[in-house]
Amino acid sequence: MISLPKSDTICAIATPSGEGGLGVIRVSGSSAVAIVAKLFLSKKEISLVSVPSRRALFGRLIDPQTGKLLDEVICTVMRAPHSYTGEDVVELSAHGNPHILSRILESLIRSGARLAERGEFTKRAFLNGKLDLTQAEGVMDAVSAKTVGGIESALDQLDGKLGRYLKGLRQAVLAILSPIEACIDFPEEEVPEVSRAELQLQVGEVVEKIDEVLKGANAGRLLREGFSSVIVGKPNVGKSSLLNALLRENRAIVTDIPGTTRDTIEEWSDVQGIPMRFIDTAGIRGTVDAIEQIGISRSKEALAKGDLMLLVIDRSVPLEAHDFELLNIAREKKSVVVLNKMDLEGPVGVTEVQAHYSGPLVPLSILKEDGLESLEKQILATVLDHNETKQDTPLVTRMRHQEGLERAKQFLTEAGKTLEARLPLDLAAGDLRGAADTIGRITGENYTEDLLAKIFAEFCIGK
Repeated sequence: MISLPKSDTICAIATPSGEGGLGVIRVSGSSAVAIVAKLFLSKKEISLVSVPSRRALFGRLIDPQTGKLLDEVICTVMRAPHSYTGEDVVELSAHGNPHILSRILESLIRSGARLAERGEFTKRAFLNGKLDLTQAEGVMDAVSAKTVGGIESALDQLDGKLGRYLKGLRQAVLAILSPIEACIDFPEEEVPEVSRAELQLQVGEVVEKIDEVLKGANAGRLLREGFSSVIVGKPNVGKSSLLNALLRENRAIVTDIPGTTRDTIEEWSDVQGIPMRFIDTAGIRGTVDAIEQIGISRSKEALAKGDLMLLVIDRSVPLEAHDFELLNIAREKKSVVVLNKMDLEGPVGVTEVQAHYSGPLVPLSILKEDGLESLEKQILATVLDHNETKQDTPLVTRMRHQEGLERAKQFLTEAGKTLEARLPLDLAAGDLRGAADTIGRITGENYTEDLLAKIFAEFCIGK
């Protein structure tokens, strides 16, 4: 734990910008209570300096320089170490007018506080031992989650589920390392001889636990970040109708005129807890229309960058050259083919499409919304890992966590090989230390200032 400067007190607006019923300003540091006390007048004339922890008072904020009323507020005092940051914290609940909040903030800064940096409140909570790094990242994920599934995953991480799991892994590695180091450090002492076979078994058990949590890494990242699904096809096959059906709203213009969509249309949606960005594209065909050509070019760019290709085919008309071209692309990408207009008679069925494409295929009628639920399930099955993690295994939601676990696994694998080959124990000890240190960097038990700067730069200023 690092001790922060005693005189360093920070403040920031903690609520979103814009008008609202309430706006909260947070002040944290050793002088937080004294600084706010310069502005605050309790209705009951109670001195803020003498207020015990977790006490809320109603009163007025007065600008010390001008004597003018800034606002009527609820002032809540939380004294160290029983606060979010582990320091003295004062929260001011004022009216949510941005101008009022700005004036209060300016007055606090003139009175001795300074404006907080991005994520500095949470960074102080980490440095003061209130959170580990995975919990700190869970704070940001909870604020920015786009779906209920994302929120639940973030709250699990904020509750410490991932951190506890990783700390358990690290302790298991250290337990393997301990008798090896004893043999290395005291070769001539009567130290019990270590069983290489037993150590190999223990290393393998830790590797299995890492593999288990890595199984859900793709699903975890998708819960936090979402993925993009690009809807492509010839003009008038039902792409815009599909977008509207998936969004449950009329976002895209739908007509019988081919080429209505001239540019990409992007919208986020919650599909069974996963945030998905659906991109409706211009119909791909040969055309002399200059504007439509630009739209088709953008469609191909979006397709190249998208995570999933949703290829819509109209079953009521024969397959054409552009259908075959897109089916060829679909074979090379993560994709789902949507065979649309199944309520109509036509020359194209599942068998005809499967003669050119063996991947996931969903027949449906978009206008009747018949088969839409099956399509959503197929989209998730195609994008998510099929391997499910055990219920008590936490989800890994960030690439930083995944890369750290993969690196720790490499160290452990090398240690296992060293033990099996009966090579010197100090080689295995070096790899085991590397594994323990790598896991410790994920939770923050080992960290660098550069790592902290990178993580907390993603936060908003009031958090």
